[in-house]
Amino acid sequence: MKKIKFPKYRNWVIINFLIATGARRHTTVNVKTSDLDFQNRKIRLFNFKRHQYYLIDFYNSFNNIIKEYLQIRKGEPDHYLFPTQYGNQLSPSGLTTAISRYNRSRGIEKTSLHAFRRTSASIWIKNGGDPYILSDLLDHSEMEMTRRYVYMFNDDKRVESFNPLESLKKKNKKDYINM
Repeated sequence: MKKIKFPKYRNWVIINFLIATGARRHTTVNVKTSDLDFQNRKIRLFNFKRHQYYLIDFYNSFNNIIKEYLQIRKGEPDHYLFPTQYGNQLSPSGLTTAISRYNRSRGIEKTSLHAFRRTSASIWIKNGGDPYILSDLLDHSEMEMTRRYVYMFNDDKRVESFNPLESLKKKNKKDYINM
């Protein structure tokens, strides 16, 4: 952290969040610290398409990342989880710009935020995850949306954990993905 500025670190945490949760852009910028339940390892997310809250689990890798992030970021329970460097709410377009710049600075040309949602879903399916659980995690209103991922990415690979961030951690033999 001494070598990088807060926005770059925050953006790395956001990428981990997007891969771990498959959350949409508007959902991500509206998560508050109070939406994290560390005791039960759940995150309360709001689906802006259906105007309702839903819960998803978070696992060891994300738990470790978000705890460290909160120690660095500080803030109150009613503060947004991913604020600007000045403590304000990050806008959806601000999130898009921040992640795009972060990715391009690392030589990554595809910078769409929705790509993280597709990546999360595809890794889930490739790891042998249940499509019905994935449908709940992505908060799809119809199974047809989830079926697209199943047909595109199902290659019958099986691993111990279905969560995308967990499998990336195992592949890299670290508790995190590289910044």
